[in-house]
Amino acid sequence: MKIELPKAQTDSARIRILLDLVNKCYTLNRQTESTDYLNKVEKLLKSTDYSDGMVRFCSSKFRYEFTIANQWDSALFFAHKGLATLEKYPEKSHPSWYPTFWVGIGLIHKNLQEHDSAFKYYNKVVEWPNKDIYSMYRINNALVNLKNLHIKLGNKRAALKYANKCLESAKNIDDPTTILGAYDGLAKAYYSAGMYEKSMNLIDQVMNEYRLDSLAYASKIHSLYGDRGNCLVMMQDYANAIENFKVELRYIKNVFGELHPQSYRPLNSLAGAYRRANVLDSASNYFKKILSIRFDPNDKRKLSAIVNLGRIAVAKKDYKTAEKYFKKAKEFESKDPSALSSIQSALAQMYTQTGAIDKAIHHGKLSIIQNREDSVRMGFNKLAKAWSNISQLDKLASLYEIKYERDSQTESLSDAMNYYSLADSLLTDLRSTITSQDDEIDFNTLFESTYTGGIRVAHRLYQKTREPYYIEQAFFFAEKSKSSVLFNSLLRREKMSFSGIPDSLIALEQSLKSSILFYKNKLINKAILTSEKIQKYESKLLNHQTKLEELILNFREKYPEYYNTFHHDEFLSITGVQGKLGKNETALEFSIDGDSLFTFIVSSKDFKVLKTGIPSELDSIVSLHKNSLSSLKETFNHSIYGGKLYEILIAPLKGHLNTEELVIIPDGILWHVNFELLQSNFGEGSQAKYMLYDHAISYANSLNQLFLHNDKDDYYVKEGVLAFSYSNGDLTRGQAIDLERLRDADSELPGTSKEIREIANLMPGSYYYGEAADEKNFKEQSADYAILHLALHGEIDNEDPNKSRLRFFESKTDTLEDNYLHVYELYEMDLDAKLAVLSACNTGIGQLEKGEGIMSLGRAFQYAGAESLLISNWPLVDEMAPGLVKEFYKNLKEGMSKSEALRQAKITYLEFSNSSFSHPYFWGAFVVIGDNSPMFKGRSYSGIFVLVLVTFSLFVFLFLIYKLKKTRKLN
Repeated sequence: MKIELPKAQTDSARIRILLDLVNKCYTLNRQTESTDYLNKVEKLLKSTDYSDGMVRFCSSKFRYEFTIANQWDSALFFAHKGLATLEKYPEKSHPSWYPTFWVGIGLIHKNLQEHDSAFKYYNKVVEWPNKDIYSMYRINNALVNLKNLHIKLGNKRAALKYANKCLESAKNIDDPTTILGAYDGLAKAYYSAGMYEKSMNLIDQVMNEYRLDSLAYASKIHSLYGDRGNCLVMMQDYANAIENFKVELRYIKNVFGELHPQSYRPLNSLAGAYRRANVLDSASNYFKKILSIRFDPNDKRKLSAIVNLGRIAVAKKDYKTAEKYFKKAKEFESKDPSALSSIQSALAQMYTQTGAIDKAIHHGKLSIIQNREDSVRMGFNKLAKAWSNISQLDKLASLYEIKYERDSQTESLSDAMNYYSLADSLLTDLRSTITSQDDEIDFNTLFESTYTGGIRVAHRLYQKTREPYYIEQAFFFAEKSKSSVLFNSLLRREKMSFSGIPDSLIALEQSLKSSILFYKNKLINKAILTSEKIQKYESKLLNHQTKLEELILNFREKYPEYYNTFHHDEFLSITGVQGKLGKNETALEFSIDGDSLFTFIVSSKDFKVLKTGIPSELDSIVSLHKNSLSSLKETFNHSIYGGKLYEILIAPLKGHLNTEELVIIPDGILWHVNFELLQSNFGEGSQAKYMLYDHAISYANSLNQLFLHNDKDDYYVKEGVLAFSYSNGDLTRGQAIDLERLRDADSELPGTSKEIREIANLMPGSYYYGEAADEKNFKEQSADYAILHLALHGEIDNEDPNKSRLRFFESKTDTLEDNYLHVYELYEMDLDAKLAVLSACNTGIGQLEKGEGIMSLGRAFQYAGAESLLISNWPLVDEMAPGLVKEFYKNLKEGMSKSEALRQAKITYLEFSNSSFSHPYFWGAFVVIGDNSPMFKGRSYSGIFVLVLVTFSLFVFLFLIYKLKKTRKLN
């Protein structure tokens, strides 16, 4: 039915009526009629000087060209023409048209990947001073688009910041539909930041507040179901995800009708969920439904469905059908150049599966070339695009490895090496774009295949060619795969003081870190906070985190010396490491690659790489060994598993371990191995031949990180110990040894007081007991001592390592500190200690992160600047720890290295302990991590010998002179 045109007396009235009809046609999806009415308005405007009509016409024309015709250049023309009309007749049009056009121009620049221009126009809207209702809607639109743009670019904190601002703006407008849209946007921002549970909780809260059967909210409610489904997919709950996507699809069908373009999202989500769940026929059916949507012929969403149908056919080994879909997909190449990358990648996957390796390589190369062009031309989410590029480079490298298995040509291995090196180069560049530690750790998931592949291929090339370059490359890849976040953080800290950054900006950075710390602390116990308080603190935290990221980006742009640390690629060579190692030291760096183990053996005079096999049950053996050491309640024998691990990890290296001191750089599950407690036999008690009898063992995150500040000939000039012992005010003592009293419980710990009294008798320093042993004293003095000793309760949070903490005396007078030293607090501190002794339970325990190691309390002290650590790998028995610690310090003072001091302390314990307490549970928890060099010169017997020799020589010299003079007198 045609919409009737009401009669009007003037051209201005006719124009207003026609433009209202245009808007009705948009709503009813009657595009042909809307075009006719716009043409009529354009003719009328030529014969009248109706400025407001021209502004409204430009707005309607912009909307048509942008959303219907996809003619962005034309849309941009009408937006600027509308602005020009406003400038010409400022008094005749409503000022809210300015932000209306700015939002539209920002959208076009965003779609053209011209992000700086998009930000410019969106920010003009946000800063618009008028706060009438029309302007407030436009400001809300701009905030929505800023949030979406930051999501696209991978700036998750900025996205959350603008999502929260958008919600605040929507509440000021007080329009339920706008508020609902803002909640939807916040849920999407949480999702993009990987906060899936938080996103789902928000969605559930919103759904409970709004009537789901209200048509007024239908257009927004369906999106929330889709968001919920996406979160469930990421949590691998595919069944519930599918149900949510089906509800979303029903809403869209009710509002927009069958197969409307709006139905693309739920159909694509349904297909993707079924595909992830490996229900391929259902996935295929939903992708086919997408092809039936009334899209514009050039819409590339059809391409995505076609390529995915091809990929499903490949998965079902229906290669003829797959080729049909890929051929159809190629028709989009001329319309959408970016289509080429996904098509070529899919073809490479198909030919890999069919065994046509040369064809797979050809299409893999084409995919990489196109992907790089897309990266330059388009501004995708940096991390998502990085994953795509690195993934394709890794796949191409692995194809060349397969090719080598067939042709045995060195060239094939060299090509594989080149592609792994390209992937590493890209990883280095992209790491420089990341500003937070959490993001860097997430980014590490991209590393593993690149570096294990690089090690594997470089080792093969070395075996084949015996060229030293390849063994250097293998070592380079091994080092780059280890603790990159920690290493880069320490490197940046060192460079900061030489970067030329003004003190005022460094102070601002510290102020922002302190604020972040304050709000994180407030949010620790959410259970006791109101929802309003939680929202306020989270908003403040997000705001300060965003400001800190912006400040760091500013450092990078304006201070090149600091920026260059983010591109650091100058790693120590093998020769460089050998020059840093002591004559009595050997480093063992492990790298796990599937069922193979590469061990790099480095001493001051020799270097070897050994490749050995590892059993599939390695993880289980490590776990059993760890459990048998850390508890007396386990029934299995630690000697059995210690012996098995020795046979797997150490026995193949036995001929190469010719020094007393070993530095272990673990990989993956090997971080859970106490190497000094591995056994060359299966004996128990005094019959056990632990590695500690032959070697003093320390651990390091990587050799480059170990030697970042290391100087073997420089003794530390800062002196003294800063020590704290735990007390809760209950000073009762028992006469008998209480083996149940552990340093991860709430009980009084008399052993901690005894421990630091023993140290006080050996070394000068400040020793805090009772009420004085609080967090405030530690923070105020921690930067002034060579050794930090914390004999406290340790509380570990394995779900969120940032919440692990050490417990000080519970002071009631200190209102600024809570007397819990959390991991996240340490990340914001600057320590200058040579050694941190964390004499509490489980200070070396935490989540194992790929490429980073264990996220423990100990690692937080390293991050804060402590050069070496003495940490515990299981609960400490309070009565036993003081004796071990006393011997450790006594040996340290004698001039021993840290690992040798600990080794001798353990051997002394075993020599004099009752056989009832010979189990490693009582004495084996402590390990040394980091710089292992001696802290003190100790007793220098060589110096005494020299003094005696000089004195004797002087006596002989004087005696000879005396004899000579006497002889002359006689003559």
